[in-house]
Amino acid sequence: MKEKTPRSGRNVLLAAAGMIAAGTLVFGWLSEGVLAAESAGTSQVPTSYSRIVLPETALPLANSSNPELPKSNEEANYIIEKDEFGGSPDAKDIPMEQAASIGAQELEKIFGIDLEDANITMKYFPATELFPRAYWYGSVELPGKKVSPDNPGIKKYDFNVDAVTGNVFCCQVVRYVDGPEISGFSGFDKELSKNASNYKEKAKEIGERFNVVQSKIVSAEYTSQGYTANDPFVTVTLTGENGRRAKIEISQYDQTLVGIQYEEWIVFADMGTEALHRQIKAGAGGDKITHIEEVFDDADISYKSGDGSQTP
Repeated sequence: MKEKTPRSGRNVLLAAAGMIAAGTLVFGWLSEGVLAAESAGTSQVPTSYSRIVLPETALPLANSSNPELPKSNEEANYIIEKDEFGGSPDAKDIPMEQAASIGAQELEKIFGIDLEDANITMKYFPATELFPRAYWYGSVELPGKKVSPDNPGIKKYDFNVDAVTGNVFCCQVVRYVDGPEISGFSGFDKELSKNASNYKEKAKEIGERFNVVQSKIVSAEYTSQGYTANDPFVTVTLTGENGRRAKIEISQYDQTLVGIQYEEWIVFADMGTEALHRQIKAGAGGDKITHIEEVFDDADISYKSGDGSQTP
């Protein structure tokens, strides 16, 4: 009997092609999907970061001295531990404890949570071709029950922090809503994709409240639909007059905020998307990539598992 072998990086690239075509690559999948599961088959980028040419004025350093960030978590008795499967940070990278503090402050600011006795598990991801920037990923569990289909309403939180600058890349809440099937929700809603004005207005309100693009918001565009666990969400992309973007994820279940991706994450993810296209073309042949994109052209849905990861 032939032994099973792990799926190849090429298969992951092909599966991801449709997600890229639909513009649905979001941070959970990059964190725990391709970068983690396929790290052995992906070459790493030297930690010089010379490829990154974003102006520092557009990427202010996020740290605990930022007056816009709350200070309450400095006294919170939360636990930080490093995931045994994470990578080892470079000398240029910020330490795990600092990244955890930055992420914790972000979660307190955005979601208003109390981190007392919370457990923060940190994992380091080195720069790769599919995401050319090292970062810290934090998974936050609050005291009490575990997030599961049997515990609707129980929440956990994730965040990613740039390991070089300390900027918050993105954050999200993970939960199961009441029941595996949501009344009135049957999957991808084509009508909503044509008219998502309510979600765009909600996203603008959230964006203005938290100043997510650091300037006046000039546009709000529907991007995609998806799931976290069994919680359906709509993603809206905001653009500021300064050109910065942010992606706001709003639950279709109760219209609450479930995730934010900032400009930095979008930029690096776009760079990874370009690299992924190059790998697909090299592996599948330039004549096949068009067909792959056509097959998934209508796949305007992204999926994230209950642990915050997303899979094709």
